[in-house]
Amino acid sequence: MGRVRPQPETSSRAGKDRRRWMPAAVALALLLFGANSSARAQSIQFRQLTPNDGLSSSLVESIIQDSRGFLWLGTKKGVNRYDGYGFAVYRHRTDDSTSLIDNEASTLYEDSRQTIWVGTPVGLSRYDRDRDAFQSYAVVPGDTVAVSAIVEANGTLWLGTPRGLYTFDRASGTATPYSPALTGFDIRGLFLDSRHRLWLGGKTRGAFELEPTTGRMTSWITERDVRQFVEDDDGALYAAMMDGGLAKIDRRAGRVVVFKHDASNPASLAIDARWCIRYIVIARSLRLRAVCRRPAMSSPHALSISRSM
Repeated sequence: MGRVRPQPETSSRAGKDRRRWMPAAVALALLLFGANSSARAQSIQFRQLTPNDGLSSSLVESIIQDSRGFLWLGTKKGVNRYDGYGFAVYRHRTDDSTSLIDNEASTLYEDSRQTIWVGTPVGLSRYDRDRDAFQSYAVVPGDTVAVSAIVEANGTLWLGTPRGLYTFDRASGTATPYSPALTGFDIRGLFLDSRHRLWLGGKTRGAFELEPTTGRMTSWITERDVRQFVEDDDGALYAAMMDGGLAKIDRRAGRVVVFKHDASNPASLAIDARWCIRYIVIARSLRLRAVCRRPAMSSPHALSISRSM
């Protein structure tokens, strides 16, 4: 008789209507990453979820909503799946090869096949929905290579690592370095824009735009620690920089504008840390429109949020 695999830890929380859970889930993200006065002014109700509710850790590093409506949270102490009532917690177990490869979930991603991928400091894990289990992969066999970012482009899974950019073959479970030119590029952020260009954010390396089919690269930001990207409806890219504020990349005008905290301007970014971009990401999911604006008689360091119905 086969060994019975341990089930994920679960916690429950009463709810009147499962359909009402999504605003609360998004509110969780806002509370974890911070919200400024402009966001709080909107008519949105917030509910805080903490380890007392079953969350494995309050140190949340990544959040996604999957195609089935579940919210997945990557923490320092495992992956959490939230269904509106409670959390199912997945952790690494040394005696279980079908558990997570590591407890620290640095990044989460759902691909076009509705598969959840987890990037950790020691490799990559794939969630198998049918088995409610994980299969894990080493980027470099026999070595420990962290996966800091994951994105899908042109049917290929791309991995950002401290050693550069890799493509991952889902059929064979193997990773291949994309280009020697990117060797040693400590990639912390990957993003696919509406023109099917890849954006790479690196630790102290700035931001690059990559055309995957030709390999052509364009440098937009240099000597900054870029972690995350998001695109607005006009095709402009916003890059979140670790302790460096928010950069708007206007490809049409060929320029970059940086928005930072200004102590004399209450409408500026609350802080310069990378979490500022979460305002834009979550605002869009709530049908809000985040706009960088220049207040009258002030510096261009403001982030306003307005409802887009």
